[in-house]
Amino acid sequence: MRKSVIFFISIIFIISIVVVSFFGMQARVDQFKSYITDVTITSFDTTVGPQKTKYLNVNYEGPNTYVTIRYTVLPNKAEQLNKIEFILTNNTYVDENGETQEFAKINNIGILEFYNYIENKRTVTVTLRSTDGSNKRDSVIVVLNKI
Repeated sequence: MRKSVIFFISIIFIISIVVVSFFGMQARVDQFKSYITDVTITSFDTTVGPQKTKYLNVNYEGPNTYVTIRYTVLPNKAEQLNKIEFILTNNTYVDENGETQEFAKINNIGILEFYNYIENKRTVTVTLRSTDGSNKRDSVIVVLNKI
């Protein structure tokens, strides 16, 4: 072989090493991502029906009544704990003046607060949803009993 052919092959070899090292295969962080496989609310009293609807009975003792919604997330990794969202529905009512009043709110760690005075028995639905793309969810109906 001639010197020019050997030189050309060695230049192509060096260029290919540089190109592969620059654009080569790299491990992405999301390649090893672990998705949530199960979300379960564990604080409930009874389940009803074939869908096993969960109910939690709470005695309303006046404004500033707090309830902690307990739950488990699988797999039990610390990175999953911040990928949970609490959704609260049916937390408003219309008062005697025709205005909509909110009587409950939930924070991002699962503490449900009833902060307005209510006169009747009320229910709110708390839904726990994963936000990591796995779309796992569980819900509980909180029944507020006035004592």
